[in-house]
Amino acid sequence: MDYLKFVGLNNSLSPYINRMESRSRSIEATSNLMIVECACGLRHLAGGKLRSLECNFGISKSSAYVAKDIFIDAVLQCTDLDIKFPTTNKEYTAIAQDFESKATVTILQGCVGTIDGFFQPMMKPSIKDSLGNLRASFSGHYRMYGLNV
Repeated sequence: MDYLKFVGLNNSLSPYINRMESRSRSIEATSNLMIVECACGLRHLAGGKLRSLECNFGISKSSAYVAKDIFIDAVLQCTDLDIKFPTTNKEYTAIAQDFESKATVTILQGCVGTIDGFFQPMMKPSIKDSLGNLRASFSGHYRMYGLNV
């Protein structure tokens, strides 16, 4: 995520991030805390481990948990982040054509939306089943064969 998108997300979530200032022991400005909460939440959703959140942001384990939870609660409440489905045939067609134009294979024909973040492990496919591209089925992150959806 680039800087401008991060700032936009931070601004969209700010009305939903409620903190009891009288109970806060932090000497940082609230906006800085919000940035850490957004960054921790995004890193967590991207698969970041709690220990890396502690190290990267210089916060305690409990602060990492709190920041992540505050972020996720704000995301769930923020209507700007709701998934918006097309409502007319024209919108469906335009979105499907856009997806198809970005695909390198015909698997995305008729697709009007995707959700990122699911990995389905599978047995190692044969060269034939992988259409000669066995490497495409291997995830370096998970260190196994599978389908990224």
